[in-house]
This record gives sequence, structure tokens and C-alpha cells, in this order.
Amino acid sequence: MKFISHCIGFSVLLIIFSVLTLGIADAIHERLESYASANVPKPGGLEKIKCTTLYILKSSTMSLWQLAQAELGDANKWRLIVELNKDRFPSLETNPDYVQQGWELVLPSAGCAGDRLE
Repeated sequence: MKFISHCIGFSVLLIIFSVLTLGIADAIHERLESYASANVPKPGGLEKIKCTTLYILKSSTMSLWQLAQAELGDANKWRLIVELNKDRFPSLETNPDYVQQGWELVLPSAGCAGDRLE
């Protein structure tokens, strides 16, 4: 009889543990999905400027300021990079220092940085 009550008690604990574990796993899964969706490229950004080029970020240690200086000749144009890419990478608006290697960023082509569509 004692054996059966121990088995039932153990089964109840196992069920409670399973329910708690599933709840935690679901919460972690939801948090990861929300974080991942914030950094997934979304369509857009190309129509804001007439002539653009696609730049694949080679290093996550390069800042937008450094990229603007190297590719556009003016470090202060980092905000233009954010503006062109905020639809695809929403995290750039709130944290422009966070970039990842492999991101395909839209940059204005040389000589076109001020040539916006009306």
C-alpha cells in the first residue's frame, strides 16, 4: 500500500514538474521569437532614395559611424543609414550601435546621398 501511495505521489510531482517546465519553455520560446522578429529584415527602405547600393556588413564590430565614413565619406551620415534601413532592421532606431555581421544594409550610392524622392 505504501508503495502505491509513493508511486501516486511521485506521479503527481512529475505532472506538476512537467506543467511548470512547459510553462517556462513556452515563456522562453515567446521571448526568443519576439527578439528574433525584431531583427529580421523587413521589406522597405529602397524607395526613399533614388540610387542605392546594397552593402553586406563584414564585421559586427564596425559601427554605422565607421561605415558612413568609409563608404559615404562623411561619418555624420550614419543617421541616413539608419533611416534607409529602419524598416528592415527596426532595432537600428533604438540601438544603432547594435549591428550584426552579414546584415545587408542599403546605402546611398556615391553622389546620391541627397537625391531623395519627393
